[in-house]
Amino acid sequence: MDKDKRTLLKVGMTIIVSIIILLWGVAFLKDLKFGLETNDLSVYFPDVNGLKEGDPVSVNGVTKGKITQIELAPGDSVKVDFSLSIEVTLHRDYDVSVAMIELMSGKQIYIKPGTSKELADITKPLVGSKTNDIVGLISTMTEVGQDVKQITKKLDTAMTKMTVTIDNINSIVGDDGLK
Repeated sequence: MDKDKRTLLKVGMTIIVSIIILLWGVAFLKDLKFGLETNDLSVYFPDVNGLKEGDPVSVNGVTKGKITQIELAPGDSVKVDFSLSIEVTLHRDYDVSVAMIELMSGKQIYIKPGTSKELADITKPLVGSKTNDIVGLISTMTEVGQDVKQITKKLDTAMTKMTVTIDNINSIVGDDGLK
């Protein structure tokens, strides 16, 4: 009988430890932080190409929050709700933008808190700025390519006209009557 109780106790303890490890693993993988006080803020962007819920919010390169919701706002903007550590103080000259973490990976909200003496009113939605990323770079390179094509066509036309002009000059200079 004592052996059965010990076996049941070992099985019970193993199950309890397994559940604790599972919960800790889920919290670790979801990047859950307990006891961290945050402010819930909103920011409006003209475009958030590639930004996703759960992406980080960093202040001067240090992760201080997480994106909680992204939704299309009335008009031509996108509303992004995010949590930001209460220790971050935003000044009136803040800058909020969507930034790429690495060349081929995800994006994040990047905040420069500003240096103004006046504090920003975080009870109202913030205004984000558009920054260039790899998509913008590709778009710019496409425009440059189109411009180069137009210049090439104009150079071809100019070269054709120059060739005709040089041929005419050669025929005049080479004319025996003119000599």
